[in-house]
Amino acid sequence: MLDTTPGRLLALGISSDEWRKVGAQHPFGEQFRGAVDWIPEQYDRAMLEEALAAVPPELLGSGLVWGTPKQVANKLREFYEAGVRHMVLGPASALLSRKAAIYGLLAIRKIARLLRHIR
Repeated sequence: MLDTTPGRLLALGISSDEWRKVGAQHPFGEQFRGAVDWIPEQYDRAMLEEALAAVPPELLGSGLVWGTPKQVANKLREFYEAGVRHMVLGPASALLSRKAAIYGLLAIRKIARLLRHIR
């Protein structure tokens, strides 16, 4: 899922600071702060296609928690141990297909069961 158009689109929402850390220049400019500056109407199709092609592999999946339900539950448990008390899970896989969306919803249910004891 990460190296798909939706996965690359998510990476475009990462700030230019994070792009610089992996040795890349954000296609939306050096001052791009990420999703807070994202205004889709400012970009035509050609610019978006060029920007999507420029996403460095190191940024695919950055800022997301992904993996098997058990891997995700373990990562969320680490966040809990660090002090996080509110988490909202969304099935990003829904960006791919209906089948992936259903899998994502079922996976969230499994993750919730795995984390039930930490409340």
